[in-house]
Amino acid sequence: MTDYPHNPDDNGKLVASALAEMHRLSTTDYGLFDFAEGRPSAIALASAGMPVCPLRIRTGEPLAPPSAEPAVVARAFDAAGPAWVGYQTADAPIYTVLTNCRATLLRGATSDRRILRLRKLIARDFPPSSLPTQKGFALPLVLVRQVGDQETGFNYDGTENMEGQVTFVAGYRADGEPRGLTPTGFMPICAGIAVGIATEAILRQRVELAYQRGPRPWVPGQVWRRPS
Repeated sequence: MTDYPHNPDDNGKLVASALAEMHRLSTTDYGLFDFAEGRPSAIALASAGMPVCPLRIRTGEPLAPPSAEPAVVARAFDAAGPAWVGYQTADAPIYTVLTNCRATLLRGATSDRRILRLRKLIARDFPPSSLPTQKGFALPLVLVRQVGDQETGFNYDGTENMEGQVTFVAGYRADGEPRGLTPTGFMPICAGIAVGIATEAILRQRVELAYQRGPRPWVPGQVWRRPS
């Protein structure tokens, strides 16, 4: 992997251009397992404080170290060519959740222990009345990781049971080694999540605060307020 220097003066223009492109893409209906690709998504996420890197399409191999500097990220993606936007889930202080069926995720009858566990994680962050309303195809959520969590994530497909699909991306480290949906801990971020973080103020704020503070015991509602 190549490390790329950056010029802080480049960041403002890069971010403004990337966010404008992401707002344009916000009208697109993405499939649940469509991954974000390219510079605009990567720069928009980096500007929220999320270290990202290019991942080789299909293999998921990281092609540069993760960075939250927009100019560094831009150069890495220019050098990589077509690439997914990835991050290290084992080090991330957030979890991401995406579903195409609000009922499957939040209130439908289910015996699947993974869904039941995920509902508990959602409930500790969101009072029911504060959950975002569904927009378009997918409902994106960003959850805050807490100290002691050992979540690895899962993909759930309930279409055979007339239910929806859910993807939950999480990770942690055990004895320094990543644990998650992939052996390396690196995962491409879902396009619907990337667009949500870039264009919806509440999601962006949760990411910014989580990366500022890191995993910690969390007071319900605390993530909604910026630090003084």
